[in-house]
Amino acid sequence: MKDELKGRLDYYLRLKPRDGRELFSSSWRGTGPMNGQISRQAAVRQILEEMKPSIIIETGTYRGVTTEWFAQFGHPVRTIEVNPRLHAFAKERLKKLDNVHCHLGRSVDTIKNLRPDPGAFFYLDAHWDADVPVAGELEQIFEHWEKPVVMIDDFQVPGQSYGWLDRGPAAELTPAILGPYETMPRWYPSTPAYKESGQNTGWTILAPGYEHIMDAIPELGRNLR
Repeated sequence: MKDELKGRLDYYLRLKPRDGRELFSSSWRGTGPMNGQISRQAAVRQILEEMKPSIIIETGTYRGVTTEWFAQFGHPVRTIEVNPRLHAFAKERLKKLDNVHCHLGRSVDTIKNLRPDPGAFFYLDAHWDADVPVAGELEQIFEHWEKPVVMIDDFQVPGQSYGWLDRGPAAELTPAILGPYETMPRWYPSTPAYKESGQNTGWTILAPGYEHIMDAIPELGRNLR
């Protein structure tokens, strides 16, 4: 209850708490949805228009900026946040959006307990803190969900200067963390890092069965390795 109240106060009063200021400050990643990257937004917009997902599932709600952007497309959106204070902030922000449901908990556990609707779009961004649950998220998704499309934020982009998450061995967002799914065809941003707007963070997409859609999107480049 204490964290929930703090989160709601953060939303209404725009406070900058003394503890964990970088985590809660609205300026830390305040460049817009998907780190403010216009080309990435364009790619996702085209994917959603073409695949018409049954549901959008986001891990790592943070302050709900990207969640709010997803909601505009009209699909059901479920967003997952492990931090109670951030969850409360985002829940307050998003409460008027009828197609958004906010979950509090670990992303792997929540994905496991959701009904596996075919054709879901996943946006994996729950790895900001020390925990990097991407391997577990992928296992739950590809073992139980039929025909998903998965975008992973903060991922290494080969041959580009995009930044990526590196928390040490087995916690670095490079192809190795994909494990048994590393052989799947995947797509990266075709826009050079120096031409992209917003934060300089990389990403990748795993979308087996959707090659005809992904290959037709100019903002995506395919990598079969």
